[in-house]
Amino acid sequence: LSCTFFQFPEAGRRDGLIHSIYGGVYGKKHDSIFAHPMTGDVMPVLNHQGAAAPCGFIGGSDALFGGQHDQQMFACYFNLHKVVQHKMIPNGPTYETEDTDFLACDHPDFHPTDVFEDADGSLLIVDTGGWYKVCCPTSQLAKPDVLGGIYRVRKKGASKVKDPLGTEIAWDKADAKTLAGLLNDPRLFVQRRATAGLRTRGVKAVSVLQELVSNSPSAEVRRRAIWTLCGIDDVSSREALIIGLTDKDTTVQQSAVHALGLTRDEAALPALLRIIQLGEPGPARAAAEAIGRIGDRKSISDLLTAVGSLKLSGPDTSGAPANAAERIREHALIYAMIEIADPEATAQGLSVDSPNTVRAALVALDQMKSGGLKPEVVISRMSHSDPSVRATAAWIVNRHSDWGPALSEYFSGRFAKASELNLEETQQTRELLASLAVSPEIQTLLLNSLKANDNPAAQKLVLEILANSGLTSTPAGWFDALAELLKNADAETLPLAIAAAQNLPLPKDGHAGLRDALAQLAATPELETDLRLNAIDAAGAGLSIDDNTFALLVTTLAPDLPMNLRSIAANRLASAILSESQLSSLVTSVKGVGPMELPKLLPAFEKGGSEQLGLQLVESLLHADGVRGLRPDLIKPLLAKYPESVQTSGKALLKLLNASEEEQTAMLEAMLTTLPEGELRRGHEVFMSKKAACSTCHKLGYGGGRLGPDLTSIGRVRNRRDLLEALIFPSASIVRGYEPVSAELEDGRIISGIITSESADEIVLSPDAQKTHHISRSSITSIQPSNVSPMPNGLATLLTPQEIADLLAFLQSDQR
Repeated sequence: LSCTFFQFPEAGRRDGLIHSIYGGVYGKKHDSIFAHPMTGDVMPVLNHQGAAAPCGFIGGSDALFGGQHDQQMFACYFNLHKVVQHKMIPNGPTYETEDTDFLACDHPDFHPTDVFEDADGSLLIVDTGGWYKVCCPTSQLAKPDVLGGIYRVRKKGASKVKDPLGTEIAWDKADAKTLAGLLNDPRLFVQRRATAGLRTRGVKAVSVLQELVSNSPSAEVRRRAIWTLCGIDDVSSREALIIGLTDKDTTVQQSAVHALGLTRDEAALPALLRIIQLGEPGPARAAAEAIGRIGDRKSISDLLTAVGSLKLSGPDTSGAPANAAERIREHALIYAMIEIADPEATAQGLSVDSPNTVRAALVALDQMKSGGLKPEVVISRMSHSDPSVRATAAWIVNRHSDWGPALSEYFSGRFAKASELNLEETQQTRELLASLAVSPEIQTLLLNSLKANDNPAAQKLVLEILANSGLTSTPAGWFDALAELLKNADAETLPLAIAAAQNLPLPKDGHAGLRDALAQLAATPELETDLRLNAIDAAGAGLSIDDNTFALLVTTLAPDLPMNLRSIAANRLASAILSESQLSSLVTSVKGVGPMELPKLLPAFEKGGSEQLGLQLVESLLHADGVRGLRPDLIKPLLAKYPESVQTSGKALLKLLNASEEEQTAMLEAMLTTLPEGELRRGHEVFMSKKAACSTCHKLGYGGGRLGPDLTSIGRVRNRRDLLEALIFPSASIVRGYEPVSAELEDGRIISGIITSESADEIVLSPDAQKTHHISRSSITSIQPSNVSPMPNGLATLLTPQEIADLLAFLQSDQR
């Protein structure tokens, strides 16, 4: 199966191919997928292709290109402008792929979207051209009118297939024996029509098909006979299928196993139980699936024995095998137990010595309906000697905030010896309690531990947990305890306490005690600049700031400082209660503010003011370094707060910002033709620089931010023109999944940003790369989409032409 978004974009991974395993859960991690029974983390992806937008996909037959292509898959990749041939190589119960570009085109508007095998053994490829741009934006200014086409690919020197559709065959006179003989015909469409005809004849065709399964010298024919029998619903057809379970050819045996699993034939159970113990990996995996479908409770002991005999190399973070082939084999056995749903028999696996069996029993009991798994059974395994069992216990605990009382008691013991915890225990405690912080019992545990001044190790651990808890509302007691802790925090604790305050959601009117404690820290010159700025950020909006703090914020707007600090400075100046003298001083500083911070700074002037202040503001904005980062929709409501003379003066600013599509296209064309040659190494320096700050929002490999699209392999899916347009006119085309929205809350607040996560109960909005808001859906009155990218305009003025050329060269390169 080919599909998009098998994971959150990272390291050039997003779309690709999977071997779709029965009961397996795939896809980007999201609350909607966790409602399904799972045997560990999401299932492994067979082949990663990045932001490729896979679409049409087929498996070749024996007839394709004259033969030898029945183990080949052909996949269309819309964004990559190519069709890839994936050779399927068996790897235990699954496959690996050997990939070759079958058909590729360097034209940006060649978009293969579907592929078909035709009756004569050729391949048809459909190209939709350049008209479709909704989910895969290319240049929105160029608007190409390329209509696409259909291409036929034949093998050179291939013999012409006579009567490829079999129209010369007397189908209406063919009996079952004749049709069965046509299963050995080399023509694909003849085979398919013969299969359909045999299934139509039903029971009358079973005997001739059984003869083929038993005696045909061709494994391909025996396999086709099995799939034909699978479409005949009768006891006699199932009896014929059972013959295939002892076939010497693995592919025939696996086909028979799968067919009997679909028919849920209990008569096949003894043979299936032998296969899971002694069979080859492929048939054994299919046999486990069939046993689960049949649902006989007596099978549980055999499944536990089989999983205990697996040789596994090591676990992932959920306790499941990290190796893909091992994971799929284990998954089939555990999922069979989940389907059979016999808690009493499955629980027997908890008392054996095999860690594999203990893990399988824990997962199956947790995931099956009415499994009755008790918290103490799982908690006791969190200190098991085997890493896979420990990880499995933690994975299960993480899904059970309803186990609050038992978990609170357990983690209270961990906090008591916090200074003695090893790295694994510390990390596990931090991650689990951050996830379980919605539990009232866990909230109380965290509050009591935060107040425990005699246990500083536990206090520090709790502060890290609070900073990562992701709650939609914060218990009031946490704010009280934090405010008290901030007054006397030592050098190690203070940064953790400020970080916790930064990341916990404040009520609409804030928390007076916490705000005062943070404001006092912000006004302390002896503290490091980063700490003071983070304290200001944590204090929230509506803060009156002294001149010393004001000067710190203005100085931090300098373009050579890190983007996260510049963003804090701009946001807090915009939301603070500034005096007239501070506003006047800020107006003069506007000229040196860059395009990323200038739009954020504008709310500082939204309360309106004197004509003199307004005229000074317009003049400063016209000549500001970051003027191209502004938009008319931001300036118009701002000017409306000032006298008419200011609005008149502001028309020049609006004219400057209101570039038409024709003007944008002309600017884009001019830059494309005049940019100097770029250099990859210098482009990397631009990408990582504080000035461009690309890595703050975009991932490159496993590093960088997640607010914008992953740029690891962007050169494979976007050409130079598309990339330049995205740099200088980011709102012209916004990648699907990164569109900003504005959420209006019941208390009147409006929070804007990109939806980075959501569930049935909450959405998570990120207004910038540093901040996230967890918002309860019940508190939202409306959500409105925006067509304005969070990436600011104005990079063309912020960067030199050489820097832009270098950055483009870096993004387009596949050698980084």
